[in-house]
Parts: sequence; structure tokens; C-alpha cells
Amino acid sequence: MSWKIRVDRRVKKDLKTVPKPVIQRIRLKMESIAENPVQCEHFALKGDKLKGFFRLRVGNWRVFYTLDNDNQEITIWSVIHRKDAYKK
Repeated sequence: MSWKIRVDRRVKKDLKTVPKPVIQRIRLKMESIAENPVQCEHFALKGDKLKGFFRLRVGNWRVFYTLDNDNQEITIWSVIHRKDAYKK
């Protein structure tokens, strides 16, 4: 059973800076995660503020998202270039 993918409204603004071929790659990766989130290559982020968030690498871009096991829902919160992703 596939999980539902929910995209936060802020992501639409983020995607305006992402090249179209990269958006396609992000879509494909997120669909593969939705098919089986347990067997995927996402990485849990560490730190109090980031607890519960995961990061997906797509080339030089990072996708930050959370998993809701109860509702089987993936929420994408941000898509950002790696040079800006880890700034405080």
C-alpha cells in the first residue's frame, strides 16, 4: 500500500528555484519512498529542532520531510539547494 504524499504550501515557492529536470527526479524519489518508506535511503536528522525530520539527497538539492505512521502520510516541508540547506 502506497503512502500519501502531502506538500506544504511553502514548497511551491521553493520549487520556483529548482530546475525542471531536478523536479522530475525529486518526484520520482518521493514516489519510491511512498511505495516503501521503511526500505528507502532517507536519513533521520539529529538535533532537538530537527527530531522527526528526514533528508533526501537529489543531486545538489535536499528534500526535508516527515513521516506520519498513523495516517501513512509523507509531508514535504522544504526543497532547498545544499549550499543553503545547513545554514543556521
